[in-house]
Amino acid sequence: MRIERLDLRAWGHLRDVSLDLSLPRAGLNIVYGPNEAGKSTAMRALVAALFGIRTTSADAYMHGRPALEIAFALQDGQGSNYEFVRRGLSGSSLASGAEEGSAEDLLAGLLGGVNRETFTRLFSIDHEELRSRSEGLLAAGGDIAELVFGASLGSGSVGELLKKLEKRSAELFSERGRTQAITQGIAAYREDLKAAQKARVRSKDWDRRISVHDAALRQAEELKAQLRASRVELSRADRMRRALPRLAAHRTFIERLDALREEGPIPSLDWAARAREAQQASDDARGALASLTTQFDNLVATLKTKLVDDDLLDHASEIDALGEGIDRYKKDASDLISLRGKHAEAKAQLQRYLEQLGLRGDHPATVSEVDLVSVEALA
Repeated sequence: MRIERLDLRAWGHLRDVSLDLSLPRAGLNIVYGPNEAGKSTAMRALVAALFGIRTTSADAYMHGRPALEIAFALQDGQGSNYEFVRRGLSGSSLASGAEEGSAEDLLAGLLGGVNRETFTRLFSIDHEELRSRSEGLLAAGGDIAELVFGASLGSGSVGELLKKLEKRSAELFSERGRTQAITQGIAAYREDLKAAQKARVRSKDWDRRISVHDAALRQAEELKAQLRASRVELSRADRMRRALPRLAAHRTFIERLDALREEGPIPSLDWAARAREAQQASDDARGALASLTTQFDNLVATLKTKLVDDDLLDHASEIDALGEGIDRYKKDASDLISLRGKHAEAKAQLQRYLEQLGLRGDHPATVSEVDLVSVEALA
């Protein structure tokens, strides 16, 4: 980074003073002037411009801190120029030509991580500090380079620091030493290098092993595919095994059904219900016939034992009513004949069904509920 220009617009006792540091392009710029001309003030302004104006700044006695303003121009290593303005208002704000909010980040990148203290010690050495360190020139073997470097670091004697560094160097490495950290590290590196050479594989062997590895992977994929196919086949076989008992039962039912077809035509599926209805109607008709027959026999017996007398004449109206009931009886008797016919027809139809089912000879003339359920299941 190079400082191109420093403008003291309002700083200390100076106003609108500009220092052009862009020339020469290579070399050293010297700012000189009489006492109280503002050389130290310009140096403090440069530090404040780069790192911010402190609230306790001694250079605000004339303009006031809010009115302090410093402008400066910097150039990076690629030759790009950047303009900045540092103001004392609002906490030492910084503005630039870049996007808002990025001026501080841009300036920090140009400084390369150097903070205020480091910059002050290395690049902002004043006359008083140089004079306080001049006692080193009087010491035996004193070196002007050590003096200047010690002044820039703000530390004590550079000779003491060099002794510490030499001691630390001896602890790290010695040509004939064995316990130093670097010596042990080199020994460990050599051992690791030997182990690496032993573990080294020639390119031909490596290619062969890669080929074997790839072939093993392909074989593993093929085996996985075969395993998936085998699992599918096993699942299908297991389902077939569980279905075998049902298939056997189904085959038995088919054989029995074929045998029934050979014996004769198979009635419709609702024949059992119709047979039960016909048998129930026959049983109801038989019961009604028995009841009417009993009533008729009772009436006949009563008429035979009774003679016409005055009492009967006294009850002529009741007898007439009974006579009218004879018509009902006749109608019931007529219906009885029809019911007997229906009963005989149902009985004959039932006998035909029984013959179709092979229930002949000593088999009963009626079918039990169990037999009907069995026949329905077979159908």
